[in-house]
Amino acid sequence: MSTTQIVLQFVGWGFLLYLSNRTLKRTEISRLKDQLVNKIDALLKDIKTEINETEALKDSLKLEKSYTAKLARIDLSLQQINSLSKSVLLDGSLLIPLWDLDIVQMIDNQDFSLLEEKQQDVIEGIENAYHSGLFKTNIFRTLYLKYTPELMGFFVPLLILHLIVQLFNAL
Repeated sequence: MSTTQIVLQFVGWGFLLYLSNRTLKRTEISRLKDQLVNKIDALLKDIKTEINETEALKDSLKLEKSYTAKLARIDLSLQQINSLSKSVLLDGSLLIPLWDLDIVQMIDNQDFSLLEEKQQDVIEGIENAYHSGLFKTNIFRTLYLKYTPELMGFFVPLLILHLIVQLFNAL
């Protein structure tokens, strides 16, 4: 087996490893995004369930704490997606409309139309940001911005290995 064949084999393996890793990351990001959307979608249902289980007028502050805890978990899921994607795929400001709602007043008035509207706006914003960030990027820009350290870690040792082989062949 010649040196060129070995180098080409390593480059081929590296490319297949890159494609496999990219596919796995995209699949995981998609799964986490779907979980995030489901959590946001279930927010209103969970609040209505808690209202039916408790006396809403006496426990509106408890329900507000529950709502805030659910939003904090949603925010954590959003941060996990950004961490996995190695970029700000979904900006935390997408959740601001949900944080700004006065949930105690909604519980007291039993009017959740504003929450439903904000909920759908946030879900739409997440879907748009996800698709624009994951599917509309240039492959070369993605490689350069996100994977430069990984690519350098792969190609530099490969180049050194090739130079060592060439040195021994010259002797």
